[in-house]
Amino acid sequence: MKFPIGVDDFKKLIQGDYDYIDKTLFIQEILNDGSESLLIIRPRRFGKTLNMSMLKYFFDIQDAKANRALFKNAPITTAKTESGKSCMDFQGKFPVIFLTMKSVKAPNYDQASQAIKSLVSDLYKQHYYLLSSEALFDEDKKLFHEMLNETASILHLQKALKQLSEYLYRHHGQKVIILLDEYDAPMHASYVARTPYHHDMIDFMKIFLGEAFKGNIYLEKGVLTGILRVSLMNLFSGMNNIPVRTVLVDKYADCFGFTQDEVDLLLDQARLKAIRESVKEWYDGYQIGDTNLYNPWSIINCLDNQGTLKPYWLETGEEGILGKTLKASDINVKTQLEQLIQGNSIETIVDERTIFADLERNANALWGLLLFAGYLKVIGSKPTEFETLYQLAIPNQEVMGIYKIITSYWFSEVIGPTAYEQLFNSLASGSLLQFQDILQDYLDESASYYDFNRKTLEQFYHIFILGMLFVLRDRFDIRSNQESGYGRYDLALIPKKPDQHAVLFEFKVTPNLDQLEQTAQAALDQIDQKRYNAQFKKIGVKKAIHIGIAFSGKSMRLLHKQINI
Repeated sequence: MKFPIGVDDFKKLIQGDYDYIDKTLFIQEILNDGSESLLIIRPRRFGKTLNMSMLKYFFDIQDAKANRALFKNAPITTAKTESGKSCMDFQGKFPVIFLTMKSVKAPNYDQASQAIKSLVSDLYKQHYYLLSSEALFDEDKKLFHEMLNETASILHLQKALKQLSEYLYRHHGQKVIILLDEYDAPMHASYVARTPYHHDMIDFMKIFLGEAFKGNIYLEKGVLTGILRVSLMNLFSGMNNIPVRTVLVDKYADCFGFTQDEVDLLLDQARLKAIRESVKEWYDGYQIGDTNLYNPWSIINCLDNQGTLKPYWLETGEEGILGKTLKASDINVKTQLEQLIQGNSIETIVDERTIFADLERNANALWGLLLFAGYLKVIGSKPTEFETLYQLAIPNQEVMGIYKIITSYWFSEVIGPTAYEQLFNSLASGSLLQFQDILQDYLDESASYYDFNRKTLEQFYHIFILGMLFVLRDRFDIRSNQESGYGRYDLALIPKKPDQHAVLFEFKVTPNLDQLEQTAQAALDQIDQKRYNAQFKKIGVKKAIHIGIAFSGKSMRLLHKQINI
């Protein structure tokens, strides 16, 4: 099979004779949508650019006859609109402006503005014929040249889409379709930059988008796609009635991503039906409204690699916004994160609007960002009097691995990757003195990341150690706060091979440095007294290490003993 890996141009997809899943009925849904403009939110690598390219080739008045051949035998050729018209009656009937902003990733506002100027220049080049049109005045052509030469002012650049739509309308006598792909990419990049400039970028985009999609008399229909639902109040200056199709909405559910039937078809064609359940565990689990979906990027890469299961989605881009927001989150968020990485769900309110200034202080905004970006899924909801509570979970094994890498990076960037590797290797091998030394070094070096003091709660150290050891999930089943014996242990590492040792942690905090030894001994004794290792006997584990740790600010004392069960 020939898979279209990295192909996001519909014409190239069809003419390249690739194997693909047909999504042309997306066009029918767009025609049936009565909204003048709409925003569709989907995770990264879910086919947004390819679908927008498909809309461009379908509706574009330029090369209409040649483009019609691209849809030969596709389901859209026999589809009808809700009014009973053939969808093909709309093919090749509109001037189209198509712009994708996913490449606008700059370290500062000046470079981002220049990147947008370059994109706009390329866009205007696609309509170079307008310079010969009698419908444009001399001053119009002068501005057109400024756009082409990247010399236009910021004010004119902000109005570039609106201005081009007017030129196209005057020339063709037909209203324009504007397709803006990955509209939020510049704002995403501006937030995660080393020196953030998202306020400047939002001010720019407010006019850039508002001029094109708000009150534009030359607009037939506008479609925007993105990963995040950036607050429309911030961006559109009061244009709050634009429909937003997020992962919480059924509309367009099967137009992005692969359904179970589509994945089964590909597995059958690739003669890989035997790995169906493994593929499901790794890449399934995304929920759009009531529709269950797979990550298409991961599926086609998996099949192209003869069924090799690995985190392909992770390899396609930086997880900057995920790492930055989780790292800056408070103890309550980290507690909920603990539940998620153990495979459990959390119940929370989801703020559907992404306001970058709120991400580090509003947990509801953070959960909304993670949900829309594909790092969480909805498995249930419960309406209350004023809002809806959502039950959220990590979608699949691939995304779980992303959390593993993000959390491990928090620690390795402080003590270095070599020391971090030694840290968990020492624990896995039972070398507790080395483990203690490296852990103490980390506490000493982490002032810029955590505010450890003598009032720090035990729960915070618990989350801290859990996140640090999360990379051991390939060797241990990591469990936290679970019942065993006569109580609940703090943290347990249960080996995936029964002939290896298990590890039990009990944490305690004391405000007095001179009581560290005594407090660590009390923690170690508690493991025996409450028989926390009772569950190990049931699963055949023969050896265990008990660890009691006492913390006081950045100081710690670790006591341990090895036992036979």
